[in-house]
Amino acid sequence: MVLDLEFFLDEQINKLKIEIEKGCEEFEKLREKDVILLLMAEEWSSIERDTVDDLWIHIKQRTFSNKGIDVILHSPGGDADAAYHLSTILNDVAADKSLSFVVPRLAKSAATLLACSGDSIVMTNISELGPIDPQIATRTGRWISVTTVRDALNEIFEMLESRQRLSDKCLDALFRTLPITEVGQFRKLIDYARDLLSRVLQRRMIRSREGEKDTESKKINKICEKLTEGYKYHGMPITRDEAKDIGLKIEFLPEPAEKILIEKIYIPFKEMVKMSEEILTPIISVLPQPIISAKKVDTKFGLIYLPSIELHEKFSPRKE
Repeated sequence: MVLDLEFFLDEQINKLKIEIEKGCEEFEKLREKDVILLLMAEEWSSIERDTVDDLWIHIKQRTFSNKGIDVILHSPGGDADAAYHLSTILNDVAADKSLSFVVPRLAKSAATLLACSGDSIVMTNISELGPIDPQIATRTGRWISVTTVRDALNEIFEMLESRQRLSDKCLDALFRTLPITEVGQFRKLIDYARDLLSRVLQRRMIRSREGEKDTESKKINKICEKLTEGYKYHGMPITRDEAKDIGLKIEFLPEPAEKILIEKIYIPFKEMVKMSEEILTPIISVLPQPIISAKKVDTKFGLIYLPSIELHEKFSPRKE
């Protein structure tokens, strides 16, 4: 039964893949640039070290023209180091040509970091970027912003400095649970995120020019401070107007190109995700110990990551 469903799903995904590839061909022709796809299903996939390997293999198999490059990026984020590495690869591929990141719907967190490594970020009416404040895992498995933890600790320290009365028992319990040894590390994580962002911005979007170094440096610092520490919530949607106000170089995608991007690339991708989820969700609810994962779909233009599951070996169906 599971194998039959997987076969049906693969057939439908292949049809939608062909549709997306045709959309990419139209987008390339209209924009007069080479397209590289990186589309990731939210809650199922993210930018990881394996993504670097996957994209590098894809790029090595392609021949690019002398035109610029459009990276069509849809991702919830992921590993900042992997995103930085991807930015290095894509900048090397573009060389002296233009490099733009086209965001059909969202490029959050580490994906925002990646998008900032281009000459510009091309956004639609529904596009959104996101803060790049570092995240850490809690004991419950939830991810929270380092800035949230740091601010909470600062409030506690301020309370102690103001000499508000606390019993010895409360103080003892407080200092046993506070991650005192990690407080300095939180600051380092924020500084590290700022450093990565500063590096990618200087590659293309805000290059240092003779006589303008001080101005450009101030602009970079303003962007870095806003994106790493300027938002109270990591999921905050940064729309194209706000992204432009922050200081990022934002292009608004013209209607003909936006129509192709949304209707012939993004919507078929979302259909892929929806179809995968509709088939996999009931299976996940009944299978013992399924492992949520992402399935890589190779296309002529790049990579698509879709919902998938893996079974522990003892639960996997035997091949006769």
